[in-house]
Amino acid sequence: MPTQYNFDDVVAAIGSPAFIGDSLPAFAVSDNDSFFVSPELVVKEGLGDLGAQVVLISARGAAGKSTAAAELSRRLKVPLWKLEDDHAVGATALDYNLSRYLRVPDAEASIADLDRPLVLIDSLDEARARLGNVLERVS
Repeated sequence: MPTQYNFDDVVAAIGSPAFIGDSLPAFAVSDNDSFFVSPELVVKEGLGDLGAQVVLISARGAAGKSTAAAELSRRLKVPLWKLEDDHAVGATALDYNLSRYLRVPDAEASIADLDRPLVLIDSLDEARARLGNVLERVS
């Protein structure tokens, strides 16, 4: 049977120390504190739990995934990487953005001491589609 969580349970389960750096256009802690309706989230049986290293949230279009990601970012004080706003998504983009966000040359070494560093990533599907279009034009 699937496990159901309210949004506050998700925030508590993911709970991570704040991870604040310099705001970048597509990589920053959300400061949007507009009206938010907490969704109910369901973890499908056999797909792990909220304590996993990677948690994927999926739903139909316009279901509120981006709004929920922004709210998680705001509450947890962790960066939200909005791939739809980042025009340089590629193999080294995360390292590059983390280095700029933290103002350090080696982001991986800087976060190694953190208990559970967290970056929220939004619009993976849009970035993939954009990359696919670029690859089609090149070939």
